[in-house]
Amino acid sequence: MAKKAKRDIYPVFLPQGGCENQCIFCDQARITGRHSLPEPAAIEREIHGLPAGKRELAFYGGSFTRLPKERLLSYLEAGLSLKEAGKIHGLRCSTHPNAIDGAMAALLKRYGMDRVELGAQSLDDDVLHAAGRGHGRAEILRSIALLREAGIEVGIQLLLGLPRDAKEKSLASARALLAMPPDFVRLYPLIVLNETPLARAYKEGKYTPLAMAEAVAWAKELLAFFSYHGIPVIRIGLQSGGDLYRGSPEILAGPFHESFGSITKGALKLEQMRYLAAGETEAALAFLAPRADLPLLFG
Repeated sequence: MAKKAKRDIYPVFLPQGGCENQCIFCDQARITGRHSLPEPAAIEREIHGLPAGKRELAFYGGSFTRLPKERLLSYLEAGLSLKEAGKIHGLRCSTHPNAIDGAMAALLKRYGMDRVELGAQSLDDDVLHAAGRGHGRAEILRSIALLREAGIEVGIQLLLGLPRDAKEKSLASARALLAMPPDFVRLYPLIVLNETPLARAYKEGKYTPLAMAEAVAWAKELLAFFSYHGIPVIRIGLQSGGDLYRGSPEILAGPFHESFGSITKGALKLEQMRYLAAGETEAALAFLAPRADLPLLFG
C-alpha cells in the first residue's frame, strides 16, 4: 500500500483576534509568542515562496469568525486564492462556539474552509460559567451541527482542570459529545499563566492546578474513551514554543511538559499491557506492537 502523503500545517497565529472577552485562563500572546495580527499579503507571499507539498493553512488563536468583517474576508480571500493556485490543499481555523451561526458556516464553506476547531473547553455548564466562557453545552452542540450541515469538519478543544472541574465531569463532557461526535479532539491540561485572572486566583489560594500525575491520569482516561469511539485525539498538551517552555517565567503553575502527549500515551499503553498480562505468568508474556508504538511501550 502506498504511504499516505504527509500534510504539513502552516500556522498563522491571531493572538486574541476576535475575542470579545478574556477567559480566566487565557493569554494568547504568551501562548503563541505573537503580539499582533499578521497581514494577509505577507501570508500569501511566504506561502508562494514555499516548495510544493501537501499543506494546510491554519488560523489559530483568538476567535477567527469574530474578527472584524474586513479582516476576516481578507484572510478568507487569501486562503481561497492560495487554494485555487494549488499552494495549499486545506484551510482550517479555530473559533468560539458563540461565533458560529448558519450564515457564518455558509460563508466559511463558500471560501473553502475545510475544518473548524471549536474552543469548547468543557461541556459542563457550571465549569463553563466559572471559566467566563459565555456559552454552555447547548451552544457547542449547536455549532457542531451547523458546521456539519455546511459540510465542514469539526474539531473540539477540551481543557482539563478548570475551576469547578473534575475528571468525572470531563468524562461526562466526552460522553455528551457522542450526541454530535466531532471529527477530532485536542486535549490540554490547564496551565496557570502569569497576569491572567486564574493567576490571581492561584496566588490567593482559590485555585489549585492539577499535579502532573493527576493530569496524565485524567488525559489518559479521555484518550482511551475517544479512541474507543473512533474519534482521533490529534494533540495532547500545549506545544512548547514562543514564551512557553519548562521553567519559563510566564508559567506560574500547572502540569506543563514538552512531552506531555507522549507521557500520556505511554501511561495508557502501560495500563493496556497490565490488563493483557493479568493472570499470566511472566515467562509467558510477549507483546507485539507496530514499530511506531515501541517508544511508548518502552517508555
